[in-house]
Amino acid sequence: MTSVPRRHRFTVEEYYQVAERSLAPGAKVELIDGAIFDMTPQGPWHVECIRLLSESLIRGVDGGERVYVQSTLRLSQWSAPEPDIVVTRGGLNQWAAPQVGDIRLVIEVADTTIDYDLATKVPLYERAGVPEVWVVDREGRQVHVFRQSGAASGYGPPDIIRSPDRLSSCGVPVDIGSLFP
Repeated sequence: MTSVPRRHRFTVEEYYQVAERSLAPGAKVELIDGAIFDMTPQGPWHVECIRLLSESLIRGVDGGERVYVQSTLRLSQWSAPEPDIVVTRGGLNQWAAPQVGDIRLVIEVADTTIDYDLATKVPLYERAGVPEVWVVDREGRQVHVFRQSGAASGYGPPDIIRSPDRLSSCGVPVDIGSLFP
């Protein structure tokens, strides 16, 4: 008789407890559908792309929106990813973590993780009801843009934006060419 090891599915609360007690200090991980995933190290392009986008958003948002950089985002009982950038609506409690209903935009910057971001994280954000997601694709030199499609739930087919085009969200235009060397 053979047996299959049982996979333990962590809740967000358990994930925080495990992270505090047993992960190496400074470990970069995220919880996706109850599983803990290591995050890949960031290279120079990844860091610079996040800086360019976050500075543009921080300077440009005009409705009191908040910009969070590499902050854990609790989406459900089972998922707490760490997107590169999150923009929320304004008027939130200063010390409260952003809630799913407050999110206006999530940005993932993909240097080596494009397949993971498109196949795992975008559907996760879609299920949570995030209205807009950008995945910046270094290899393709493009941005995959997912938006909730009107009255229908979920995202329609992504828009693929390349240089010299511009992209805009939350009233902030972004020149796609500026994101790539």
